[in-house]
Amino acid sequence: PEPEATPAARRSVLPFVLAAVVAVAAVVGFLVGGSGASEPVSTLPAVPKANAAMKLKVPETWTDTAAPNVPGLTLADAKAAGGAGATVLFGTVRDEANNSTLLPTPLLQAAGEVPKNREAVRLGPDEVEAYRYRDVRLAGLDKPVTLYAIPTTQGVATVACMPSSKSCDGVANTVELNGEAFPVGPSEDYAKKVSATLGALDAKVAKARSALATAKTPAAQAKATARLRDAYRQAASGLRGGRLSPADRGANARLVAALDGLAKAYAKGAAAASNTNKAGFKRAGAAVTTAQRELAGALEGLRAAGYEIQS
Repeated sequence: PEPEATPAARRSVLPFVLAAVVAVAAVVGFLVGGSGASEPVSTLPAVPKANAAMKLKVPETWTDTAAPNVPGLTLADAKAAGGAGATVLFGTVRDEANNSTLLPTPLLQAAGEVPKNREAVRLGPDEVEAYRYRDVRLAGLDKPVTLYAIPTTQGVATVACMPSSKSCDGVANTVELNGEAFPVGPSEDYAKKVSATLGALDAKVAKARSALATAKTPAAQAKATARLRDAYRQAASGLRGGRLSPADRGANARLVAALDGLAKAYAKGAAAASNTNKAGFKRAGAAVTTAQRELAGALEGLRAAGYEIQS
């Protein structure tokens, strides 16, 4: 009879098992305190001013002026008017304010911290929702400014009052947008979308993890790891794009990037298992651990934005 193959001649399961911890959590809701509160004092401005994003009114004695420099604030189609020692600057922050504060990152850096005196207000005849940051101190300016940030489909429509004043508050309260606005604060629709996506991901990951834990051959490991790759890839695809408030765009981009990172790490693991590449499989395991930390950070970012995360 033919000699029996020795154990060394058989393909054995790779010793480095990729971690497949269910590191996602459901976004089950959002915290109270997001939308509309008090209205600013109005001084009944009468003269209209406008740019592509919005129109507002200023007192009759005010005149057009060059857009003043506000540290960290870069506005598209910036316009300004002023009088009696007060100036209003308005325009749109395209991408730099894609975060839960609705303030551009360079301005936050100029402030040295996230301003604490934030209020949710309603502005103008359409009662669009905005965050008002009163008396913000910025490096390079002698006097504080008051900022109004309105999330819209085109970015964050922004009104800056220099220095802070009731007359400027009255101007801000005449704002009318040419585009569509979002409510301020966490979005119930976005919370539901993330909850559904991560809930489905959890179920798929649990099944794939069980298959990976019981895999007896590199081929079985490769198959289970590929299922993990596909699960994270599908979750990332489901959350990519869509109609999002600027307040959610940054956090969503980080979440999608973390899910993509896990998909890529598991793709490397599947390829390594298929080729019986122990070193490659070990490297893929390390990549999974790193990507899971990124995912945990992305979920913490959602929590910081006011979403309630249930692990």
